[in-house]
Amino acid sequence: MTPPVQRRRHRSARLAHYGDHAGASTSSTQEKGAADAQGRQRNGLGRPEDRAGIAEPVRLYRVPEAMALLSLSRSVLYEQIRAGRLKSVTQGRTRLIPATALADYVTLLLQEADGQPRS
Repeated sequence: MTPPVQRRRHRSARLAHYGDHAGASTSSTQEKGAADAQGRQRNGLGRPEDRAGIAEPVRLYRVPEAMALLSLSRSVLYEQIRAGRLKSVTQGRTRLIPATALADYVTLLLQEADGQPRS
């Protein structure tokens, strides 16, 4: 007679089966993340909000950040860049939008709303 086939348990069932060991992996992952964040702060890397109490103005925004600031969709943001209405730079493969370009774009929109010619 052949032995019955053992089915693989679902992850939550396996974790429940092991009890206390399941929480240990989570806390070590959290500790590793905290240590990584401390390393970025110590080395001066990471976003300004990652640094310990240092408030630096952001000078370059990634596309998702600029989308949120301008309340535009990704496709509309790229259309504005292609049309030359919104300036951007690239660093490697990352497209960055300077804070001054965002301010200039808002000024342009306000001028167009007032009916002033584009300068």
